[in-house]
Amino acid sequence: MAVRDGAAFDVGVDTSAVAPVRRRRVGGLFIASLIWIALVALGAIFADLLPIPSPTDMDMLGKRALPSAEHWLGNDVLRRDVFSRLI
Repeated sequence: MAVRDGAAFDVGVDTSAVAPVRRRRVGGLFIASLIWIALVALGAIFADLLPIPSPTDMDMLGKRALPSAEHWLGNDVLRRDVFSRLI
């Protein structure tokens, strides 16, 4: 027991009531989220190098075209590639 400013307090620590520290496991959803964020970031960084059409070019024959090998997510009303605009 120690005395400080006229008050007594116990400096001994009883560790029997303290729970042991448990390591937290990283879940699969957390890792999947990190991978998705990394893919989106890499797609944004290297968007100019990807083999996709320009987001401002218009395909005059493809108004609201469905997804295809040329336009992965199709075209919008103004005939622009949706995937390249998304990137």
